[in-house]
Amino acid sequence: MRNAMRFRDFIGLARGRSFWGRLPVVAAVAFVPSAAVAQQAPTRQFSIEPQLRLEFDDNVLRLPDVAASPNGFRRSDTRASPQLAINIVRPIGRQSLFLTGVVGYDFYRYNKQLERERISLRGGGSVSAGTCTLNGDVRYSRRQSDLEDIVIGGFGRGRNRETSWAPDVGVSCGAAGGLSSSLNYGHDDVQNSDPFRSYGDYHADTYNAQIGLNRPAIGNLSLYTNYRHGIYDNRFLSPGLNESVKSYAAGVKLDREFGRIKGHVSGGVTRVQSNTPGVRGFRGGTYDVALTYVAPRATAEVGFGRSIQQSNLLGVDYSIVDSFNVGLTYRLNPRITLNSGAGVTRRRLSQSPLAPLPTGNFNDRSRTINVGASFDAARHVSLDAGAIWRQRRGDLPSFAYNARILALTIRIH
Repeated sequence: MRNAMRFRDFIGLARGRSFWGRLPVVAAVAFVPSAAVAQQAPTRQFSIEPQLRLEFDDNVLRLPDVAASPNGFRRSDTRASPQLAINIVRPIGRQSLFLTGVVGYDFYRYNKQLERERISLRGGGSVSAGTCTLNGDVRYSRRQSDLEDIVIGGFGRGRNRETSWAPDVGVSCGAAGGLSSSLNYGHDDVQNSDPFRSYGDYHADTYNAQIGLNRPAIGNLSLYTNYRHGIYDNRFLSPGLNESVKSYAAGVKLDREFGRIKGHVSGGVTRVQSNTPGVRGFRGGTYDVALTYVAPRATAEVGFGRSIQQSNLLGVDYSIVDSFNVGLTYRLNPRITLNSGAGVTRRRLSQSPLAPLPTGNFNDRSRTINVGASFDAARHVSLDAGAIWRQRRGDLPSFAYNARILALTIRIH
């Protein structure tokens, strides 16, 4: 019963001494005395928006084109998802509290066994004290997992509840136009209800430190480092010793605006180690680039990167993920907005010999294309319509699929 969560994108940490040997130095640098960063006070917000999403999926089971549906399942299905979208922000002097997310339920026409609550919430707040700000939040999600990574046949294809919670706390200090610094701790706890997916259950702790310089001529330039230790709850190397993955990372990030273009560029070195015999480690470059161009009526986005991700896929220790995506939004008139996008993701899966079933899928590639439109139908009613095409190809034909999705969302605000 632990949900699929992933390693945050890492930007490499050098070899040599362990993170714990470096931590006193990191902490000393991170808390360079400085004036408080000028922060924009949050605006009071309160909305609880009823929504209804209707979706037709011609391959809800994510089966190969030539594969037959397992007994009791239908390949294509229609899903109705009534939900509430929550957005609450309450400033209290220099402090603030917030709660955002979606709470709903998925109903299927045929595949009733896939019906499940769909919850994704994040709540927390911030406290300002002198030159620093303390931030804390908790994320919680619970849903029926997507079926593309569940083994085909009688081994777990179908019902699986993914549940995760992730508390996070950090402190940041700094000056507008000067030095800034921060320390952060986060915890992930991930569970699955399906017996085979439970081999991916894990909990992980992540520690981050960052120091930055903000100058109008260069933008916001930051150096950061992090350490993450993830432990798989149901994979045992020996009594009392669980399979685990450690990641060390350090890098540089630049945020800046160039006229109508704004975005960030980051890069560095990442090192990943598994304590499981037969699982190769990783040491190499990781990066992330995201740029946005804003015109009077249009917005264009492009992003690409390489990251290391931990997930609850069956028997996978970690993945090396390369991704590329583009998007375009165009405001046709005050009531109609058009949007489109495309993306490609390639994964190299580092699998564990402790998996209950061998998969043999070490590399795969997924492609997505989407088009859509938003329409303000009335004063308090909006419609979002779209079409999505998804495709995956991998080392094994059983992990390849095509899926076409049509969706309509009715929003009352």
